[in-house]
Amino acid sequence: MKRKVIQIAGSTCLVSLPKEWIKKHNVKKGEELEVQEQGNKILVSTEQTQALPKLVIEPSKFGKFHRNYLSAAYHMGFEDVDVYFSNSEELKAIQDRVNSCIGYEIVNQSNNICSVKSVSEVSTDEFGQILRKVFLLLVNMGENTLELLEKGDFSRLPEVIVLENTNNKLTDFCKRVLNKRGYHDFSKLTTIYTICMYLERVADEYRDICNALMGKKEKVSPSVLKDFKEVTDLFSDLYSYFYTSDRAKLEKIFFTAAPLKMKLLEKLSKAQSADRIMLHASSNILNEIYEMATATVELHI
Repeated sequence: MKRKVIQIAGSTCLVSLPKEWIKKHNVKKGEELEVQEQGNKILVSTEQTQALPKLVIEPSKFGKFHRNYLSAAYHMGFEDVDVYFSNSEELKAIQDRVNSCIGYEIVNQSNNICSVKSVSEVSTDEFGQILRKVFLLLVNMGENTLELLEKGDFSRLPEVIVLENTNNKLTDFCKRVLNKRGYHDFSKLTTIYTICMYLERVADEYRDICNALMGKKEKVSPSVLKDFKEVTDLFSDLYSYFYTSDRAKLEKIFFTAAPLKMKLLEKLSKAQSADRIMLHASSNILNEIYEMATATVELHI
């Protein structure tokens, strides 16, 4: 629809709001609305976001239940979800996934349906704090993994795996906030969402390293651990660049990543067992760091 611009008092311009929208959202005279610039668009919204309809996750539409269906519902911002299950194994998967979703609770459970509701609102004010916690958590995961592998202390690797669960909770929450509330610069919403996805993947790599080596109890060679340290140091550089725009950190990532990647791949072709696991994961993390660095440049432009 189109609206004409009305000029009053010399420099003030007004555009009328659609009557149907005013009635639907119960907007009253004198009420404050949120106005955001989005490139050549202006977004006008009430403080309350429009709730999504109830989502039903059932076999006829999705097939056998998988936790990722509930993850998608959480990320997208659904407040009310009914999940069908057919056995105790699926029920436990639902319960475990709900426990990892900040603000989600199972409010009712019948013979084959779990009713899940959001019991707290997401806030854009929390997004920045949570995102920084994610970065710091990953710095900690990398340092802890390196330290335990250098010592050969396989018994403590589960401590790192637990942190991956925390990372999932925090990155899931960030995705939910972005989908429900947006980002302060709408043109960069997709970029910051992509960064959150990569941050979740980095934690997965640390988890996989610990799971694989915990069972083998086979030491990683000092040379490969040195390469792994280079990778974790680059993640710390990414964290620094993300929050300070330190050009030196960015240059280090961009000009170190390619030769380091080649070195990892060359070693991977000849490596055995534990070293192969480390080199493969290190290569994946390096790719994710490089992509996040590129995305962070987009945020700073």
